[in-house]
Amino acid sequence: DVIKRGSVAACGICKWVRAMIIYDRVAKVVGPKKLALAQAESDLNETQQRLAGIQAELKEVLDNVQRLQDDLASAQKKQQDL
Repeated sequence: DVIKRGSVAACGICKWVRAMIIYDRVAKVVGPKKLALAQAESDLNETQQRLAGIQAELKEVLDNVQRLQDDLASAQKKQQDL
């Protein structure tokens, strides 16, 4: 209010300077968090890719186990038929 009474232009500049100070404080807090988020997202993507690969391997193993169990059941049935 004191500045506004002295000069309307000075009041506008003062408001702008205060906004820049607040922005700077916020940017200093948010900046590192953005970097941490980007790193965490990168780690998540890498881990999800590894998980997908391991799940594919697991599916192959489970399919192989199922095939072997089917072969065993077939062989046991043949043995009982004899």
